[in-house]
Amino acid sequence: MSMKANPLKAALAAGRVQIGTCINLIRTPSVLTLLKSAGLDYARIDMEHSSPSMETLADMAALARALDFPILVRPPAGTREWVTRLLDAGVWGLHIPQVDNPDIAREVVQAARYAPLGIRGMAGLGPHTDFERSTDLSSQLRFLNEQVHITVMLESAEAFRHLDGIVGMPGIDAVTLGPSDL
Repeated sequence: MSMKANPLKAALAAGRVQIGTCINLIRTPSVLTLLKSAGLDYARIDMEHSSPSMETLADMAALARALDFPILVRPPAGTREWVTRLLDAGVWGLHIPQVDNPDIAREVVQAARYAPLGIRGMAGLGPHTDFERSTDLSSQLRFLNEQVHITVMLESAEAFRHLDGIVGMPGIDAVTLGPSDL
């Protein structure tokens, strides 16, 4: 067995449109099986405005990896603590709220990537490595960095004043609008 690649990143790199849905109130990990069976490509789970716990997210991440059905998680905040905990639990994608300027975008990217691209701390073997040990640590870290997908949310007038700096930030893969906030 080897570390799994993020199916969302691979599909997007191949130019395939990906269709997903948002999960706000369902805390049962098996819903991912239903969503994949319905033909969806991914699910976005909201922790900012709904109630799933870190434990629920870890269970969902484990099932998502087993199904090759990626989840993107919207944490309560784009802090290093949330970014690293979610990625170490095995989440492949983050949907970061309240990215108002390039400094915030840079901090998220730094927290999500191992050196030399960022400052993410090593958690050793775990869900994020599919419990695989590598004899070539630099190759393993490079692979793990490539699997992270970061979407940032533009939810304020301030974000639009810094649009070019946020969108042009290396390591940001996608941008969404927070229409209710605008």
